[in-house]
Amino acid sequence: MWQRGDWTRESGYRCAAELLEKGVSAIFAMNDLMAGGVYDRVEELKQTIGNEISVAGYDDRELSGYYHPPLTTVSLPLHDIGYKASEWMIELLNGGELEHTEENVCAVECMLLIRKSVKNIK
Repeated sequence: MWQRGDWTRESGYRCAAELLEKGVSAIFAMNDLMAGGVYDRVEELKQTIGNEISVAGYDDRELSGYYHPPLTTVSLPLHDIGYKASEWMIELLNGGELEHTEENVCAVECMLLIRKSVKNIK
């Protein structure tokens, strides 16, 4: 039965076990913490990340650069996201309203950080 992740390292481990049994060659985790769980399971199986299996995360937590090998991930502009959210909260606290329009959708630039956990990315 297919398992769902819940953003924790433990669920990354659990879901990786199921995926690896199916013979996948790459796993893209919902966040870097879950990717850590993937690392744990891959290590138990004596496989090599970045060689036998590629692993990537999403959110560029501080720990991702310290995994062995360092984790390929997507860096989020958390400062910009927080700044925009605080502008909207201040507007609401001052009695303003936010309409649900396309103008209120805030797109932010993310950056791919290619490290040693994947093979053959160009």
